[in-house]
Amino acid sequence: MRALAITSTTRSDLLPEVPTMAEAGLPGYEFTQWYGLLAPGKTPREIVNALHSTLLKAMHDAEVKRRVAVEGGAFAPGRPEEFSTFLKAELDKNARMIREAGLKRE
Repeated sequence: MRALAITSTTRSDLLPEVPTMAEAGLPGYEFTQWYGLLAPGKTPREIVNALHSTLLKAMHDAEVKRRVAVEGGAFAPGRPEEFSTFLKAELDKNARMIREAGLKRE
């Protein structure tokens, strides 16, 4: 089996010889897996800040870093507002793909 391309916009540190989809001839293609921590919309700001701070500390833990790297993952830490913007963009992108593909619920 041979990997033809990866779906992120940058090459993987685990497979540096494998091109991205854009490099393989599909510019603009990106589909990645991500994880995020969500809280109810009316969560007090001080709790959001405390959760964010704790998450950042965990992301600097050597064992956490190792386990994420083994799975081919990478951290992209940012502020809660940045994640909110990212999440909205992801939802819009996926909704557009579903509409354009004509997918329907069964």
